[in-house]
Amino acid sequence: MSLNRKKDLAMEVSKLIAASTNPFEELFEGLRELLGFKICWLKQELHSELCAKHGIDPNETETILMQASGSTECHLHAQGSTLFRTLGPDEGFTHPQGSGVLTAMYQPGKDEYELETVPFEPGEFSLVVPYQIHSFFGKKDAVLTALGVVSPRIRNGEDQFDVIDFEFTSPNSARVSEAASATLN
Repeated sequence: MSLNRKKDLAMEVSKLIAASTNPFEELFEGLRELLGFKICWLKQELHSELCAKHGIDPNETETILMQASGSTECHLHAQGSTLFRTLGPDEGFTHPQGSGVLTAMYQPGKDEYELETVPFEPGEFSLVVPYQIHSFFGKKDAVLTALGVVSPRIRNGEDQFDVIDFEFTSPNSARVSEAASATLN
C-alpha cells in the first residue's frame, strides 16, 4: 500500500478528530488497554468509507487511536506496518512534550538491544515497520496521542494480535523474551 495513501487517510481522520468533541466515542470503538497503552479502532463503517475514498483495502487495514503515558511494553510486529501521525493541541489533545518511541531493528541471533529514543512532535509522521522493536513512552505529566494506519492488520481476532514481546533490561535496553525466542528463531 502506498505511504501517500496512508498519509492522506491519516490527515482526513485527524481533521475529523479535530472537529469532534469526543473522538473516543464519536469516531472510534473498542477502547481497551493493550501493552500498557490505550487503543481503539475507527468505527468500521467510517473506516470502510474512508478507505474506499483513498483506494485502500479496509479488510487489510486498520485505523487506530492510541495514547501512552509512562512506558508501554516493548514489542515488535511480524507483519503489521504502522504510519503514525502524532496528535496535539490542533486536534484537542495535550502537547506530547518530548514523548515518543524507544526503538531498534530486530536482528536474527541478537538477544540484547540498545533502544534509540525518537521524540514525536504534533503533526509529524513516523513509521514503525515489521520487526522494528518499539516501546512508546509519555514523558512525566505528558501523554502521547497518535493516530495510526496499520497494514496489514495487527489485530487478528478479538483478543489476538501480531505482537512478539521483548523485556526491558534497563530504561533504554531490551532483550528477546523467552516466549519470543521460540517464535523468532
